[in-house]
Amino acid sequence: MLFPTDTLAPAATDTLAPAPTTPAAPATQQAVGAPTDLAATSAPLEGGVPPQLAAIASQLVPVEGGTFTMGTFPAEVAQAVRECGDQGGACQTSDADDSLPAHDVTVDSFLIEATEVTYAQYVAFLNYLRSQGRDHRNGCGTTVPQRCTDTFEENANTYITSDPANYFLNIDLIANTPVVYVTWYGADAYCRALGRRLPTEAEWERAARGVSNTLYPWGNEWNPDNANTSGSTDAPNVPVDAQSYPGGRSAFGVYNMAGNAAEWVSDWYSPTYYGQSGGATNPTGPLTGVERVLRGGSFAFRPFFARSVHRLNRAPDQKLAYSGFRCAADANGASLDSVGFGAAVTTQPNPVTTVQPFQPVGTVDPASLGSIGSGATSAQPTLAVTPQP
Repeated sequence: MLFPTDTLAPAATDTLAPAPTTPAAPATQQAVGAPTDLAATSAPLEGGVPPQLAAIASQLVPVEGGTFTMGTFPAEVAQAVRECGDQGGACQTSDADDSLPAHDVTVDSFLIEATEVTYAQYVAFLNYLRSQGRDHRNGCGTTVPQRCTDTFEENANTYITSDPANYFLNIDLIANTPVVYVTWYGADAYCRALGRRLPTEAEWERAARGVSNTLYPWGNEWNPDNANTSGSTDAPNVPVDAQSYPGGRSAFGVYNMAGNAAEWVSDWYSPTYYGQSGGATNPTGPLTGVERVLRGGSFAFRPFFARSVHRLNRAPDQKLAYSGFRCAADANGASLDSVGFGAAVTTQPNPVTTVQPFQPVGTVDPASLGSIGSGATSAQPTLAVTPQP
């Protein structure tokens, strides 16, 4: 669904402290666990996988394939609308029309990144593009050059800045938080640079729901302690560390598939596609379209939109304050038991892990959220996001 109508006052806002006038040194990201063998993934951009990207890439975890019920049922929608009202929202049953009807699909086993792609990882990708004679303005896309993202010089809501030689972050503390303001083209190009790809919508839902096909990554009941949404406990109203909320991991060990950043997937969007794809094997969505699908809700959306069955849609060239992504890869016959996330994470549901969530810089003013968009350029970066009902 595009964007539901919110008849209530905004639920939260995201005003951050001004960025430093002197940019900080480029941030680095420590990889979690040993890197997964990239040989079992899809074809990379020309020239092979850049080692500087492979060294800090998010780790891939195995997702067991099979037949599952994708989408939702009217009774589930009605219950979610009631819960949204109890949480102070104004969700409508029509907000879920494009997630109907529930239908069985089959996916092969595959691999997916356990964490959303972070600022540090994306800055490394932009520096790789620059080394190839391209940049963030036209370095993404396959047949036509497309913009990957914005920098601070163009959009003061972002944290990526540049000089004639390098891209870097102007606030080090956000290095391990999900990168946002990335276009679909920017997400697709990053994944291809690693020899990976964006997950299909069906794969994303399988990874979020697990073999038990739950409504949320952790189960069928909403838990405000398990996700970063506008209805969560002590919601920070900004994206947080990509390894936050370990209790909300899916049964496959995947972080933040509810809330935090909304995630681009590979599929074109059609509001009626679910009525046409029942019984499909490895569905990839409509052949063409004008918008792409995002999944998982975000820090700015109510829990209704963070359900594993919910769909969002935007034009692929849009740069949104909540649009991030994670990559996937084909298993290609590799032993799934041998591909994991390293010592930090196992594939058991919600293992105990100590995580220090990112603390937002500055203060949050619940009255000053603007409209959804890329935001106006100013000296003070303010996430221009309207919370959903």
